[in-house]
Amino acid sequence: MTDLKMTFEKCGTPIGELRGKRRKRSFSPADHAEAPEGDEPALPESMRARAGAEAGRRRASEGRMRKEMKRQERAMSDGGGGVKPPRVKPVAPVRGPNSKDVEQWFREGIWALFGRKFLLPAWPASCGQRSLSLKLLENYGPDLTKRTIMLFCQSWDRIVRESGGRLSGAPTVNLLWAMRERIFAEAQTQDRKPDAAPKSRGRDSDEFREDDSGPSLGWG
Repeated sequence: MTDLKMTFEKCGTPIGELRGKRRKRSFSPADHAEAPEGDEPALPESMRARAGAEAGRRRASEGRMRKEMKRQERAMSDGGGGVKPPRVKPVAPVRGPNSKDVEQWFREGIWALFGRKFLLPAWPASCGQRSLSLKLLENYGPDLTKRTIMLFCQSWDRIVRESGGRLSGAPTVNLLWAMRERIFAEAQTQDRKPDAAPKSRGRDSDEFREDDSGPSLGWG
């Protein structure tokens, strides 16, 4: 120990200073590269990659948290208590009868009159027949209009005979509109039962019985 102490003293370095010093770590040449003035020292490539990946995961997690908070806020505002209300499928409105239905009613009535071999041309998209059909539906309703069309077709032979040769062919919506007051009145009264005739009173009825409360007729 004395020889070692003397050796260090000859070198001019106190032993106490040697004990307090640590061995310096060796650095790669990239660590000794001078950073630009005013900037922090550049990080190694591996550290920059790890930092970028962590930052990306942190941003993704924050984005998911924000979306979840917004979803809960919307659910609370809807009064669902944090539960998303079930989606209700919209119901399509019920379509009422239109001119196509009137055309089909005429087709069925004429086929019942002349048979299905009777050719009937389709009504154009915009024509007077469709306009008159809508007027019939609006004024009389679908039920009465359908019943009247069927009666009109069933009574067509009689109507042609009563016209004195002025009508022929097949019934049409134009003729029904011209005769609407008569035909619709017949359709509304055909199912009406006639009033019951008054019962005839026989010989035993009160009509032919004397009233015993008055003075009697006779000889005595």
